[in-house]
Amino acid sequence: MGKDPVPPHIAMPMNQADSTTRGLSMAQLLAAFDGLGAHICVLDAAGKVRWVNEPWRRFAAANGLSPQHCGEGADYLGACRGAESPTEAQLADGLRRVIAGESAEFAGDYPCHSPTEQRWFQLVARSFWAEDGSHGTIVVHADITARVLAEQERAAVQRNLLQLQRMETFGSSARALAHEFNNALTSLVGNLELARMATPPAGPVGELLAEMAHAVDRTRGLVTRLCDLNQVRAPRPEPLSLHQLADEVASLVRASLPSTQKVVVTGDATLAVRADREQLRQLLLNLCNHAADALAGRVGTMSIRVRRERPAQGDGIPEPAAADFACVEVHDDGRTLPRSELDRLFEPFHVPAHARRSSGLGLCVALAIARNHGGTVTVDSQADTGNSLCLFLPVEGSGTATARNQTTA
Repeated sequence: MGKDPVPPHIAMPMNQADSTTRGLSMAQLLAAFDGLGAHICVLDAAGKVRWVNEPWRRFAAANGLSPQHCGEGADYLGACRGAESPTEAQLADGLRRVIAGESAEFAGDYPCHSPTEQRWFQLVARSFWAEDGSHGTIVVHADITARVLAEQERAAVQRNLLQLQRMETFGSSARALAHEFNNALTSLVGNLELARMATPPAGPVGELLAEMAHAVDRTRGLVTRLCDLNQVRAPRPEPLSLHQLADEVASLVRASLPSTQKVVVTGDATLAVRADREQLRQLLLNLCNHAADALAGRVGTMSIRVRRERPAQGDGIPEPAAADFACVEVHDDGRTLPRSELDRLFEPFHVPAHARRSSGLGLCVALAIARNHGGTVTVDSQADTGNSLCLFLPVEGSGTATARNQTTA
């Protein structure tokens, strides 16, 4: 069994087994079970294996399990009692109750991952009485991986839809907000320029006016990001080398970092996408700014890696998706984020605890730009590996990417 605590579904216990499993001969049971695809074993009243079907044997052999541990004569209940995770402990207790006659039936789901794939199974244990009056337990392990993966994908799609709805709601308000800001800034900028023209720049008043001008420029930048979030300007796509663009962005980022932090660019120099250069540069800068916030005050490295990789199912790629994707990963070894932060990272105006200079719009804008180009942005944060923000875009020449860009150009 796997080690991840996935709470199982516990079927409602019954006081007695029903007539479908009472009075059957062992020969009848074995003949029926050996032809089924599920992994099935029969346990005696002590929880030891009396018989296993052919799919059970094949699964054990394929996964390096010895007959002494799961074949005829093995102490199956004892092996389950040695469980470490809460899920396995619940499965062992449910199985024990069925074997002891306290429950007629038990069912629970559990992970059973191999080194090469993720797998989930459902265990079903059911009491039966043989024609000689002896009591036993039928244990069935059914592969439910396809169902679990479908449920995970459905949940991811629902999260993406909720995020899109939030961004659309905010976007409709952003246009009106940006319009009001622009009206106020137009008057402010005009009067500020007149005041600066009438004031010596070297004096104390001139310095104050220069600081005001800097603050106004930052506010205008915020208004521009609000407009980008609302997708006011459609992309103007052109063929772009991702590695070359990553080098350009890295040069800009290096200038703002201390000497104790470095930026490296690696990966496939041949990958190209069809995208708006300015928007994509802004997107990568926003990802790098997030990484720089995580590295603040530390000695560390920000790495930008370009590679060919398709995003996982449910990561928000519109359908029909292109067959070929490029990935630009911005990784840092700075402060990591808890799961509660990751779930809200792309929400408008959400500022992570370590992001002191963030306006709360950088990653939200990045995601909006990526989706407008037929791609997406994903995030991962692990205490032992650091933070990763991955931009996925259709590779230049992909049918979906070309069609999408032609419609938005």
